[in-house]
Amino acid sequence: MKFICLCQRESNVTPLPIPLNFTNLTEKFVPDHFTPNPMRSIQSPGLSMSIINPLDILEVKNDSFYLGLLTHKPQDWHIPGGGIPDGNYALIRANEDTLELVSDVSGTHPMWYYYDEQVFIASSSQVAIISLLGSYQPNPKTYPWFLSGGHHGPLMGWDQRIRKVRSNHSKIVLDRNQWTLDEVTNKLSFSPVKMDSSRYFSYYQEEMTNLLGSINLDYHRWVLPLSGGVDSRALLLLMKRDLNLRTLSWGHSSAEKNPIGDVYTAKKLAKHFHLSHEFYPVDISPLPFEQIFDRFLTIGEGRVDAIAGYVDGFDVWNQFFDQNIEGIIRGDLPVSQMPVAKSVEEVWEYLCMPPFKNSFNKELYDTWELSDQDIPKDLQKRDDETFTEYRDRAFIEYRAPSCHGGRNDLKLLHTEVFSPLQTTAVVNLYKTLPDEYRAGKTLLNQLVKKLNPGIPFAITDSVVDYKEYLRHPLVVNFVRQNLQDSMNSGPFNQKFIQHLIKNLNPDTKVQIGKRQNFKTITRRKVKSFLPRAWQYKIKSSSQGPDFYRIAFRACMIIQMDARLKEIAAQSQQNPIYNLV
Repeated sequence: MKFICLCQRESNVTPLPIPLNFTNLTEKFVPDHFTPNPMRSIQSPGLSMSIINPLDILEVKNDSFYLGLLTHKPQDWHIPGGGIPDGNYALIRANEDTLELVSDVSGTHPMWYYYDEQVFIASSSQVAIISLLGSYQPNPKTYPWFLSGGHHGPLMGWDQRIRKVRSNHSKIVLDRNQWTLDEVTNKLSFSPVKMDSSRYFSYYQEEMTNLLGSINLDYHRWVLPLSGGVDSRALLLLMKRDLNLRTLSWGHSSAEKNPIGDVYTAKKLAKHFHLSHEFYPVDISPLPFEQIFDRFLTIGEGRVDAIAGYVDGFDVWNQFFDQNIEGIIRGDLPVSQMPVAKSVEEVWEYLCMPPFKNSFNKELYDTWELSDQDIPKDLQKRDDETFTEYRDRAFIEYRAPSCHGGRNDLKLLHTEVFSPLQTTAVVNLYKTLPDEYRAGKTLLNQLVKKLNPGIPFAITDSVVDYKEYLRHPLVVNFVRQNLQDSMNSGPFNQKFIQHLIKNLNPDTKVQIGKRQNFKTITRRKVKSFLPRAWQYKIKSSSQGPDFYRIAFRACMIIQMDARLKEIAAQSQQNPIYNLV
C-alpha cells in the first residue's frame, strides 16, 4: 500500500476534487506488470487522501488511517495528539484543525512531505509529491551517500524541497488554522540496566519470550519467510505459532539441493515443527534487463540498490499478491549486529556507510566535484555516548529507516511487511542492555541456540549474489551505456563518468544462480566458525573500491534524475492539481 495526502490552505470549505481518483498520478509508480486493487479515497473540506492498492489490513477512521500493523493500538489512535501506537506503521491522522504524520520507532514505513504557504503534501512516494508539484529540484547532497551505501543520506530524498519524517515516533504537525508546521522529535538514548553479568541472559530471555509471545497474527494471511540464520529462527521459536502458520523461502532454483543452504535448512525446520513450507524460485527473468531495471526503479523509486532479490522481475511478489498474502514477517534486528565500536570512523564502517571520498585519492576525488558528505549535527556523536551507543542510535535514526525502510518500499506495493524485532517494545529492551550484549547478536544467538531443536544453521544463502550479478555482461553493458549516454547531460561530470567506465569490464565467466563450488563452500564453513569481529576485519581489510557497485549506483542516480525531470515536465503540461 502507498498513500497520497494533499491539504490546501485556502480550500477549507469546498471539498477538493480528486481527478480520476489520482489514476494519472499512480501510473507513475505502479509498474507495467501489476494491477492494484481499486484505490480508496478519503475526502473532507480542504483535504484529499488516497490509498493505492489498499489491502484488507487497512484501517480507516474518520480522516485518519495507518499503513502497516499495530501491535498496541490506543483507543484515540486516530485523533491528532492522541496516543502513540506500537508496531510497524505510517500513521496519518487529521481533523478540521490539525493534520499529523507519526512514525514508528524504526521508520519501517517511509513518509515524505512538502510544505509551503499554500499547500502541504505528504506521501509514501517521492514521485507522487513531485508529480503534484509539477517541478523537480535535484538534491546533489544525497549522491555521495548513495554512492557509498546504496541509499539516501540522512532525511534526504531526490528533491531538495522534500523532507523525510524521522523515526522514533517523530511527528509532523500541521496547524490548519494558523498554517504552521512543527516537527516533534524524541531524544533516543541508551540506559543499560545494571545487574550481575550472569543475569543478563535470563533477563533477555524472559523479556523476549513475553514480547514476541504476545504478538497475535492471523496466520491464514501472514507468512514467515525462513532463512537459515538466527533472526527468522528466533521468530519461529518465540512467537505464538499454530499449524496454520505458513513458512516459505525463496532463491535460485538450485538452492533446494544445497544441504548447507538456507532453503534446505528452512524445509527441515518447517518439517520439525509440522508446518507447511513453500519454495519460490527467484531466477533471472528472461525479460530484458532494461525492463527489470525499470520495474525496480518504478516500485522502489531508487531508494536502495538491492536489485539482486528482484531479478525475476518481481514475479514472486506478484504471486504473494495474487495469493492474498496479507503480509510477511521479517526478522530485522533493531540495532547493528556488528562488534563493539571503538571510534567514529568504525561506527560508520559498521553501518556500511564510510565516507565515499575515503576510498579514493584526494586529488582525483576533487576533480569529480561531488557534494560534501557531512553528517548532520543531530546525528553526530554526543559527549555522553559510548561509540557503540552512538552506532546503535545512528542505526535506529538513520540506517534502519533509509536501508531497511527502502527495502520495505520494494515490497509494500504488493503486501505488508512486519518486523517484530523493530517494534518499540523490543527496541526499548535493547536500550537497557550494555554495549557488549547488544553488539554481535550476543544474547539473541545464545537464546536461539538454547531453544534450537538441533537443526544446524545454514552457511550459504540462496538469492542471487549481488556482487556477481553486477559483473554479469547483461548488467555491465547496460550500466556502461547509461553512463556513456549521460556524459554531457547527467548529474555527474565527465571525469567521474570516465573513471567509472574505465574500471568496468564484463565478466564472461560469471554463472549466476549456479551452486557454489567446493572451494567457496569450504571458505564459508571456516568463516562461519570465526568470531564476528574477526569476520568483519577479514572482510574490511580486503575491500577496495567496488567499481561495479559504484557504477550501478551512479546509473540509478542518473536514471532517477532523468525520470523525475520527465515526470515534472509531464505534470506541468497536464497538471493534476493547479497548485498556486
